[in-house]
Amino acid sequence: MEALEYHHALELFSRHAFKQNHPDVGYEKFSSKVMKYAQGVPLALKVLGCFLYEREKEVWESAINKLQRILHPSILEVLKISYDSLDDKEKNIFLDVACFSQGEDVNVVMKFHNASGFYPEIGISVLVDKSLIAIGSYNKIRMHDLVQELGREIVRQESINPGNRSRLWHHEDIHEVLTYNTGTEKIEGISLDMSKVKEFPLNPNTFTKMPKLRFLKFYSSSFNGENKCKMSYLQDPGFAEVKYLHWHGYPLKSLPSNLSAEKLVLLEVPDNDIEQLWNCVKHYSTLNQIIHAACHKLIAKIPNPT
Repeated sequence: MEALEYHHALELFSRHAFKQNHPDVGYEKFSSKVMKYAQGVPLALKVLGCFLYEREKEVWESAINKLQRILHPSILEVLKISYDSLDDKEKNIFLDVACFSQGEDVNVVMKFHNASGFYPEIGISVLVDKSLIAIGSYNKIRMHDLVQELGREIVRQESINPGNRSRLWHHEDIHEVLTYNTGTEKIEGISLDMSKVKEFPLNPNTFTKMPKLRFLKFYSSSFNGENKCKMSYLQDPGFAEVKYLHWHGYPLKSLPSNLSAEKLVLLEVPDNDIEQLWNCVKHYSTLNQIIHAACHKLIAKIPNPT
């Protein structure tokens, strides 16, 4: 079922929360916040309406605050039925998109998953059919907020320890894993907003403990000078399987020695200090294709192809 327009969504929610077609007086603001969370999804509107029926305002406020952090378990249980019917490759595509790919160019997403061996032409088609993702306008993949939270909740349930989860996107979890060097071979992707963390040191073998790392994005959502790299004591990291690399303010003079130009589908290192990419490049033509225009400060000494 498609998402409902706002006034129809509010009417459906009110039928369950107030047993009438509109919110009770004094509950309009709360109901509006529920509309923002539910995004017109009928299942979400019905479950939340039934849960909040005849509850005090304090309960409404507490429930809404909690919804901003975690998916309602009843909604999760129903939506997860579609997820459980996917095969392993389709599940991986779904979790990658839910955790990392919102707003990414669909062509980059397809290339990334193809390089990961997930056959995205088939997998994404299946996800669209099951309404777990939607291809929106402007050639972008857009995740419905509710479905995005489903994917992230599935990852959270992988382990109580963030270092044993397959994907990390919350700055506090990533800061903990990188600061205390608790990463493991389970980690396949990291996306860190550096504007939300303070500077911290890195253990020299931090990334070598993550041999399955495919996606790495260190970016900043801030426009007030918080774009610098927040990590110190970084040495040559092991990125043998990385296919997507965005690192704002990359601090080293050269890219990781085992970063494969053949495997990369995207390379962005804006505001970097790079003087030379690699000591040698076997796949020179591939490298030229994936160096992104965002590397505007990269006046690099590109070695001759061998």
